[in-house]
Amino acid sequence: MANRYIEQIMTAAQQGTVVLTANKRLYRHLRTAFDRFMIEKKALVWPSACIFPYTVWLQQCLDVVGIKGNLLTAYQQYHLWENLISSETSGTPLELMNLDRTTDTAVRAHNLLSEYDLELEHHHVTDDQRMFLEWRRKYQHVCEQHQWFDEGTVAARVLAAFADGELVLPQSVLLVGFDQLPPGVIKLKKLMAERGCRCRELDMSQEPVGRAGLFAAADEADETLHMARWIRLLLEKGAESIGIVVPDLQRRRLQIERVLGQQIDPLAAVKFDETSLFGLSLGTPLVQQGVVAAALACLDVQPQLTMDRVSYLLRTPFMSGSQQEADRRALFDRRLRSFQQQQFSFDALLRLSKDFGGLPLFYQLLSQLKNVSKHPATAEEWADIFAAELNSCGWPAGASLSSLSYQAVKAWYDKVLGSFAMVDPSAIRLERSRAVRIVRRIATQTEFQPQRASGPVQVVGLLESSGLHFEYLWVMGLDATTLPAYPRPNPFIPFRLQDELQMPHASFSRELEFAGQVLSRLRCAADDIVFSYPQRSGDTDLSPSPLLAAFDPIENLLLAPRADLSYMTQMIRDALESWQDDQGPSLPSMEAAGGTRLLQDQAHCPFRAFVHHRLAVRRLDQSVVGLSPSVRGELLHLVLEDVWRQLQSQKNYLQLSVTHIQQVISEAVEKALSAQFSGVGEYYPQLHLLEKQRLIKLVTEWFEKIESCRDPFVVVQTEQRHQVNIGPLQLTLKVDRVDQLTSGARIIIDYKSGSNVSSADFLTVPLIEPQLPSYAVAGGSSDQIAGIVIALVKAGNCRLSGISSEDKLLDQVRSVTAWPQAQEIGVNDWDALNDFWRQQLEQLAVDFAAGVAIVNPFDRQRSCRYCDLPGLCRIGEIEEEGNNE
Repeated sequence: MANRYIEQIMTAAQQGTVVLTANKRLYRHLRTAFDRFMIEKKALVWPSACIFPYTVWLQQCLDVVGIKGNLLTAYQQYHLWENLISSETSGTPLELMNLDRTTDTAVRAHNLLSEYDLELEHHHVTDDQRMFLEWRRKYQHVCEQHQWFDEGTVAARVLAAFADGELVLPQSVLLVGFDQLPPGVIKLKKLMAERGCRCRELDMSQEPVGRAGLFAAADEADETLHMARWIRLLLEKGAESIGIVVPDLQRRRLQIERVLGQQIDPLAAVKFDETSLFGLSLGTPLVQQGVVAAALACLDVQPQLTMDRVSYLLRTPFMSGSQQEADRRALFDRRLRSFQQQQFSFDALLRLSKDFGGLPLFYQLLSQLKNVSKHPATAEEWADIFAAELNSCGWPAGASLSSLSYQAVKAWYDKVLGSFAMVDPSAIRLERSRAVRIVRRIATQTEFQPQRASGPVQVVGLLESSGLHFEYLWVMGLDATTLPAYPRPNPFIPFRLQDELQMPHASFSRELEFAGQVLSRLRCAADDIVFSYPQRSGDTDLSPSPLLAAFDPIENLLLAPRADLSYMTQMIRDALESWQDDQGPSLPSMEAAGGTRLLQDQAHCPFRAFVHHRLAVRRLDQSVVGLSPSVRGELLHLVLEDVWRQLQSQKNYLQLSVTHIQQVISEAVEKALSAQFSGVGEYYPQLHLLEKQRLIKLVTEWFEKIESCRDPFVVVQTEQRHQVNIGPLQLTLKVDRVDQLTSGARIIIDYKSGSNVSSADFLTVPLIEPQLPSYAVAGGSSDQIAGIVIALVKAGNCRLSGISSEDKLLDQVRSVTAWPQAQEIGVNDWDALNDFWRQQLEQLAVDFAAGVAIVNPFDRQRSCRYCDLPGLCRIGEIEEEGNNE
């Protein structure tokens, strides 16, 4: 069947017939087939076949006439429309619309009207359509002034040249692969018939149909896996031509490429050559290539760089110094993240990188980015400027380029900067931001298809499959929502007119007819065909396309065994070695960094403590809007420390006037803010002012509602550090404050600014709040300690809570005997509570020193909610194993 269909085309081409194809893929396929055809005929030399994609043939005709230079490229046409729409809508509510989407819709509407030779003046139009027609009139006026024309009128100009005798009509034309003839082709056929020339269409749907069946997959993943295993079986049997047709190839491309690689070419990831057993007709946007993304990151510079952008510039391998300074750049990235700021100025980054040291090449890069050109220029000038700036930034000289990256760089210069240089035929001067936006759009719209030898398996879209023939064919994704497709009429052309003229995507009837044509053609595209559809997508049940009702279901699809590594690993029958990884090595030195946070982590989860304090692994700090909660908490501690160092006692506080108190608090706040902001990457005066107002108001409320209402006390310690021995560990403790009452008893106070604190956490097994108990049993003057208190300093909710040795020792603080949790753990008085704390703390210290690192959270909700190790911890797998047991 295939030989007869191809032979008709080859014979026509050999006889000098002009063969016009619907797309470039079919053109390449036929050119290759023609060379093979001539070789089989023992020809040694033969003239090139007149096989062309229809659009390319039209442009060749323009070149012969000598007017191709007046043809606007698609990017130039888009740019002119964008400028016009932006100008027309500026200063009106319409300027808020999506300019890119509106421009794209307007360009497509204009091209359709041009191709169908339509004017809408005598048709009923909506307000939006009337506005579009006004834009179009002005666009056409600009084109007439400069004698430009666009792709919508190319066919009309070529036909006019044929009609006027400027071009000689070919004696014979063969049309191949057209599911629907464009208006220009229909007019060409009519003109050739009038002139006595022959123009015929080769319709594959008239060929004999292949054997076909319908396969129902569970979902898209199952459908892709079955398809790949089916293909692998055919390859093992020696199949030489296998096609995969995917209507929604853009969306499913990554999944299909991954599964095909796993099943039919599992060694592709480690092969050194560029060959592959399968080829995908659809490339990826060039902007997704890492080397191109790095170029755009350098060009798209703002006065303030986001933390994400700075981190990307530090980590990308495509910048000068990326290898030599890799370690220092990683450390500098962590340093910048520690500020938890969202943005940095170039001045701040230059200062910080210089102070950090070891980053001369990155410092040079920042200097280059700071001094980029900001003056308006034409697109052609900007193209040269951008190329020079990238070169000065050391792009892409950071690392040796792979073949893929090398091709991407070449495409960047040839297709992106080359197209951008010509994007504005009127040579209007552009601002840098606009120029970069256009470059990014071109890079996004440029399809990147690496050059590599492909094997017998071809993955194509629905339209690209037109005219192709295979030994075996799998057409996937044919559920009722995909075939026929939903109509997508252009909103700038009256819907009734689109329906009457059967324009693409105009109506349900048009889509149904088109889907039927495509399906008829696909039935003749191979000897053996599988049509398939997924039965579910997420939570939605799917049904097969109604056009597939005539096909018998495939009950037993012959498949090759799965070849992906993960599945083969699961199928290994040999006994796997079991490794218990909940025990690390013992601590070599009993002096441990981390203070009581070490014990707190050990109580919440031994694994977390081991990772944080033995391996020194923590999540990188995250950028936040304004100041982070931790920074705000640190500022509060600094303010209260400074205020109490001056006041020293409640008596001194009560003797001061309100004005004096406000002055003391204000000075302490200013001092704390100055200390905090002096070392940060960026200083924001407005943020400084807002935080100052907040702190003054909060501390004032704390003193008025809490400190002034207590029984007399003296502050004997603020933020003092103590070296203590707990079990085998030597730890450094820092207590926020210690008060001494008139009775001589002392109260330990810990400031908190969040609401997720509870005094009941002092009575848990294991002890998940060890800070205050550690000082109570191991700190100085522990025999005088009579209570531990949490001071919640929060606007509108200031209060004290904790545990004391006796009732009424401190308002709002209950004695140990008043806590039901104390009775549950066998604690009846203060001394017993101290013994309980000492036992719990020593056990935590012994476990940590011994290297206990089991994944065992104290409470799944509380301990794991804010844990920073979800990518490292195996709590999910452990729970799953437990459930299976």
